[in-house]
Amino acid sequence: MQFRKNPFFLSLFSIVARSYIVSGFPIPLSSASIFSTLQFQLPLSLPSVSATAFNIITASKYSTRRRLATTKMEMAATDNNPNSGDVPSPSSSSMPEFTEIQFGKFKISSSQIFFRSKSHLTAAIVNLRPIVPGHVLVVPTRVVPHLSQLTNDEHDDLWRSVRMVQSMLETKYDMNVSTNSGGFNVAVQDGKVAGQSVPHVHVHILPRSPGDFEQNDDVYDELEAWAPTEAMSIQKLEDLKEASASLDVPEDEDRNNRTMQMMEDEAMAYRSLLYPSDGLID
Repeated sequence: MQFRKNPFFLSLFSIVARSYIVSGFPIPLSSASIFSTLQFQLPLSLPSVSATAFNIITASKYSTRRRLATTKMEMAATDNNPNSGDVPSPSSSSMPEFTEIQFGKFKISSSQIFFRSKSHLTAAIVNLRPIVPGHVLVVPTRVVPHLSQLTNDEHDDLWRSVRMVQSMLETKYDMNVSTNSGGFNVAVQDGKVAGQSVPHVHVHILPRSPGDFEQNDDVYDELEAWAPTEAMSIQKLEDLKEASASLDVPEDEDRNNRTMQMMEDEAMAYRSLLYPSDGLID
């Protein structure tokens, strides 16, 4: 007897199809209706087969409901987890294999790397000359001088990694940024004139605590002077001194607020570049 001509299987298929047509799980069919429908289609000599079919459908119905309940609980747990999302929390990720990477002209030993993204597009390294405890660098594994030269995937992966490393540091140094008991400087010096000492994109993450600098903004002077080696730092400061000599920066008291029209004109100029007639710049 072929499957397509077997009334038992045709009846079973019809009931299962009906039961899954709404919301992806069985509609609440009564035991009596299923049983009577099957018996109507089957020879009277096969009552045990009819009962087995009923058990299969019933088990499928409750198994599906259990799966739905489990899925809802998992979704609720994800919603209540501040570390959920595209970037997993450190505790939810298995430790990757760390291998040597290049940071500009410097070779970074695997023992100095503490994070690799799943895509291996990004790494985070400890700092030879940290400005404050916990000052680390997050870098793309490909040696690229400027942010604009990163691919979209590299760019997105870099900043997701920054968020994850920053979250880890907040835990490590027992900080709570929401209560102002700590904070972070997250900085990129994009290009030599911006203070970049190594021609390789890198994001500084500096955990901050109250009173760690005499003047809070002194951290920017430290960042401006930062370089991987003392000799590079000295050379960098000399270069910056020469560059700043030709830069006319007015004193704070001499700076005047711009008019609303000036700011609107500037905003419109940027809009025209970001939203040209053929669409948003990619």
